[in-house]
Amino acid sequence: MKLKKLYCKALRLRRRIQHPYCAAVIVAAGSATRMQGSGKILASICGEPVLVGSLRAFDACVLVDEIIVVARKDDLQAVATLCRDYKKVRAVVCGGASRPESVMAGIAAASEYTELVAVHDGARPFVTDAIICAAAGF
Repeated sequence: MKLKKLYCKALRLRRRIQHPYCAAVIVAAGSATRMQGSGKILASICGEPVLVGSLRAFDACVLVDEIIVVARKDDLQAVATLCRDYKKVRAVVCGGASRPESVMAGIAAASEYTELVAVHDGARPFVTDAIICAAAGF
């Protein structure tokens, strides 16, 4: 059992060395206009908030080193509470007046080591590890 743990740790370290430091910016700061102001990020799907699907996928991906979540001002506390269960979440920041401003707010909160940024729409909970890796070119 101990040998298996060491082997898995070595594989994770090897993968970490072989890719640039990647920050995932999960944008969840939309105005929810089509939903009459009710944010879809916190809406329940399959018994959990929509945002959880995206958080789970990026947290589990070996190519992602940290996650920045961008949320609406009204949702900051609820989103921060959701993010506590995910070890790679570095920050939850307030979004801007437009999507580009929200993305830039997320990038600004990324670590100084960041070489690669993955931007994902938090309202797309069914992203897979394979899709994330393919988008990163791996």
